[in-house]
This record gives sequence, structure tokens and C-alpha cells, in this order.
Amino acid sequence: MTIGTNDAVVDAAGQSATAELAHDPRTFLETVATELRNWDMYLERLQVRAAARAGSAREQAEARISELRGRRNALSQRLGEVHSATEEGWTRVRAARDDLERSAAELQAWFEQRRES
Repeated sequence: MTIGTNDAVVDAAGQSATAELAHDPRTFLETVATELRNWDMYLERLQVRAAARAGSAREQAEARISELRGRRNALSQRLGEVHSATEEGWTRVRAARDDLERSAAELQAWFEQRRES
């Protein structure tokens, strides 16, 4: 894992922890919005790593990144919906965040297993 990718993961994790601890909706929304920007940087860095691969490894990496980007976009959509949210809306945002984080960990493990030489 490169330093830049590590930094993005740490930033996203820090924002995630802050969001989890938020007691008011405004802080939660602001924190998740920042978290989404960190995920964007992380995805860009992963895309650069994928582009350095050849053949099927590149295709696999890009497919996994695309799936993760879809989960990021789902979180963004849920965040947009939650501005006038009920408790169900908050639950959906939290579930989307958890899904994104789990998928990112799986993708990171995949990259680590196929570490560049």
C-alpha cells in the first residue's frame, strides 16, 4: 500500500469515527460529507494503482474500484435523502457507510494480495 493511499484510508476512518460519535444531525451530515471527499481521493489513488497493472489484473482492479465507487455513490445518495430524514433515513445512511467501509477493506486486501513487485 502506498503512503498516499494509507493517508486517504486513515482520513476516511477518522471521519467515520467522528460521524459515529456525532450527537446532532448537522455534525453528522458535515462529517459524512467530508468522509465522501476522502473516499473520492482514495478511489482516485486506487485508480492510479489499477492503471499501472496489465491485462486481466487491471480489468479486475478496475471492476472492483467501480463497485466501490458505486457504494460511495449510494452513500452520497442516502446522505442527500437524509436532510429531512426520519430515524429510518439515518439508519440507511449508516448502513451505506458500513457497506462502503467493508467493501473498501475487501478491495484493499485484494490489492495487498496482488502487491506490485
